[in-house]
Amino acid sequence: MTEKEFDIQVRQLFDDKEKLINRPNAKKEGGNGIFDRYLHPIITRDHTPVFWRYDLDYRANPLTMPAQIQGCTQQRRQWIN
Repeated sequence: MTEKEFDIQVRQLFDDKEKLINRPNAKKEGGNGIFDRYLHPIITRDHTPVFWRYDLDYRANPLTMPAQIQGCTQQRRQWIN
């Protein structure tokens, strides 16, 4: 993948995120009178910032692969050692 293609793909990631955030979300009928349910979930993993999920440096991640997330215990083990 060339750097230009990389930039296009990164722009697409940001555009998809913007569409997700700005899409209308209607309330579902029914409910229990305390909480309202919505057609689309309000918070999902796709709502996290793009730069949290991807390394946006072309040299480090030329294929725009999602970042590997380590669990807290693995990170803590690394700090202790």
